[in-house]
Amino acid sequence: MLSLTTLTGVVIQYSMFLLFQLFSEKTLLCLAVVMVSIVSSHESALLNTDGKSIWSGETAQDVNNTAMTWSLAKELYGLHGQYFIVVPSLLFGMVATIIQWLFSKVVVKFY
Repeated sequence: MLSLTTLTGVVIQYSMFLLFQLFSEKTLLCLAVVMVSIVSSHESALLNTDGKSIWSGETAQDVNNTAMTWSLAKELYGLHGQYFIVVPSLLFGMVATIIQWLFSKVVVKFY
């Protein structure tokens, strides 16, 4: 059976391989430094298995996902992006809500 250290090393190497396909070497070096810094400074919390640790990495993952989405916003939500329909849908929902609100204010004045 593989030890936790060996398994962690394999996962990190595979993750770095996948990241290398997407990013430049300088970006990967920065990511590696941040990853090593986070893991080494919160090692006891990450190894804690009781589920009550204060720092689990979820916040860091959420911030990373948000940053990635914002960095790819033009490609994702642009005119030729995969999620182009999101922006017009938000605008349509906002306009429809404003129209309903204005209608409610007009109707209340007459009654």
